[in-house]
Amino acid sequence: MIEHLKIALRRQQRLIALFLLTIFLPSALLSFFGIRAIRNEHFRLIEQAVNEQLQAADLLKARVRTRMKALESRLLSLAQDPSIAGPDEDAKRQLLRDRVGEDPMVDLVFVIYGDGNPLYPLFQSHTEDGTLRARTSLGETGQLRLREAQHLEFVQKDYEAASTVYQRLLRGVKDRNDQALLLGRLARNFSKAKEYRRAVETYERIQEDFPAGRTSSGIPLGLIAKLEKPGCYRMLGEPMMSLDAALEAYEDVVRDSWGLTESQFKAYASQGREVIETAIAEAERLGLGDKEYNEMVEQLKGEHKARLEMWEIIRVLERESLPELRRQWSERGSMMELPLRQVNTIDGEDLIVTAVLIPGEAGQSSTGLLGVKLSNDYLEGELLSEIAAEIGIVEGSSLTVSNLSGRRLHGTPAASSEEYVQTTAFFEDGYPPWRIALADLEVGRSGFPSIYRSFYFWTILTLIAVLVFGVVLVTRTVGHEMELLKIKSDFVSSVSHEFKTPLTSIKALTERLLDGKVRHPAKMREYFSVISRDTERLTRLVGNLLDFSRIEEGRRQYELARTDVAEWLNQTVCAFRCESLDRQSAIRTHIASGIPDVDMDGTAMAQALENLLDNAIKFSGEKKEVDLVVEYDGGEVLIRVRDYGIGIPQEDQSRIFEKFYQGKGVPRTSARGTGLGLTLVKHTVEAHGGSVAVESRVGEGSTFTMTLPIRGTTE
Repeated sequence: MIEHLKIALRRQQRLIALFLLTIFLPSALLSFFGIRAIRNEHFRLIEQAVNEQLQAADLLKARVRTRMKALESRLLSLAQDPSIAGPDEDAKRQLLRDRVGEDPMVDLVFVIYGDGNPLYPLFQSHTEDGTLRARTSLGETGQLRLREAQHLEFVQKDYEAASTVYQRLLRGVKDRNDQALLLGRLARNFSKAKEYRRAVETYERIQEDFPAGRTSSGIPLGLIAKLEKPGCYRMLGEPMMSLDAALEAYEDVVRDSWGLTESQFKAYASQGREVIETAIAEAERLGLGDKEYNEMVEQLKGEHKARLEMWEIIRVLERESLPELRRQWSERGSMMELPLRQVNTIDGEDLIVTAVLIPGEAGQSSTGLLGVKLSNDYLEGELLSEIAAEIGIVEGSSLTVSNLSGRRLHGTPAASSEEYVQTTAFFEDGYPPWRIALADLEVGRSGFPSIYRSFYFWTILTLIAVLVFGVVLVTRTVGHEMELLKIKSDFVSSVSHEFKTPLTSIKALTERLLDGKVRHPAKMREYFSVISRDTERLTRLVGNLLDFSRIEEGRRQYELARTDVAEWLNQTVCAFRCESLDRQSAIRTHIASGIPDVDMDGTAMAQALENLLDNAIKFSGEKKEVDLVVEYDGGEVLIRVRDYGIGIPQEDQSRIFEKFYQGKGVPRTSARGTGLGLTLVKHTVEAHGGSVAVESRVGEGSTFTMTLPIRGTTE
């Protein structure tokens, strides 16, 4: 095989040289420069992507700073308003509500005056009278009666007698807060005495006439009245009144209509929640449940939770941020126009605060701070989404904004910087404390995500395709040349074998005859007969070679004549039997009656039939039997040669009529022939306007069928 490869390469060296000079070398050079161009183009795209990302990051930062500076400008303007430093809490609260209360960026507003505690005007309301009463204005006689009533209520459990004493005290008291306190105790005793209607009336009187009344510990009496009324209505058998009263009480507590402290809010909001849940359960037990009430309660529960969260924020704000703001305030002095900023990160959450100084009277320094805590939900949700939409992040890019602790605030998870071109930017002074990451998902650092857009890429791809095509073409050419060399080598070997066998036989018999070693006439006739058959075999072999040569050159001519197929067949078989060296073979002929005459070249067709018979006997194995059948079918004469030999594999059946081809299934010990017999059969039959076909199974034998038309032959 290696020798064949060397010969094939030598024969095709001109083609190979032409391929190398005209296709391979130009393609390699163009590919080299194309790769360099792609590399330069990729670097240019990376630089362009980085510049675009920096511009987008700067634009996003500018938009965020603009929104924050607009808020700070409003705070500076508010701080100049006299109402902020004035004593009128309602005017101050209304001004803040109008100017910043509706701003979604603001989560909490706070005011600090001097060294006092911070106030939260829009979160925690204030009562008209903020002083807590440590004692009542009752005289000595009044105090004695009060102790008497308390003894009757708490020790003797005589609620009616206690109620009578409280009523006498109430008639002699002029102070409104004392009146409210005594009404509260009176309503409590009515409830204990199961006089629930009188208790409800008393609680309603407190709500209407003494809304600002408070206990000695500062608890609003109106709030207590509202929380106690639902229970009284429930005991009166009025579940819907109980439900309405409970809903009103819970709503007032949750929305802090009373200016409660944190501890007060937690206690009374929990009590209000228990009251409303008890009222709802009672109404549902009686089949009076209402979906609308449940929806309102769920909404209030959400507000309850949000308010508790805001108290947590206030606690963190007072612990972490406000001390630093006070320090900045003391260092800033009279520089009123610059806002104070403070950022703290608590458990991954950012606490972003901005404040301005409240100016004092003419010639004095600032008297306090007005500030806001920014809403994380708005900043991280709506604001970033809105600004990202405004600046128009280009298609194929991703924007991710996260805080400095790594929590993602906006966008998709950041792409790996190893795969894509990515730019990172931060806000100046860490305000807000955000990290901006922009990644171009179409321009990768490796070049692959965007390389397909390059003209040079498609050029190189085309050159590679041309190279592959050229390599395949040259490889197929060399392979075909090697196959031809092998076929020719096999053909020469087969022809040599076919010539050598009869020539050896003729030579041996002739030498014996010439040497006079054979004198018996019968033996001599046998020798001459063998020599004659071998000579005919050589003649047929030479004839096949000459016919094949003429077919290849297009010079093969056929002399057609009207022929009796039955007679022609018998003569051909008789002649073949006489020439055959294998006396053990049996050829059985089956000729149907009424076979019409056919126009054909008897000699050429006889040669074709003899080739089929020769193959049938040669590959019959031990059972050398051949059936020769002639039939007439619809204007065609069918000549079938059937053997019972080794058969032909399925993969060889489509190629056995090719020149020089010899089946792979033929045993090495068999006579392989020249590989031209079936090629001549096919050409001869087709020249007569017919066709030849094969049916075979391995181990069962083969059937070759020659089909000849009755009329219309072709030369």
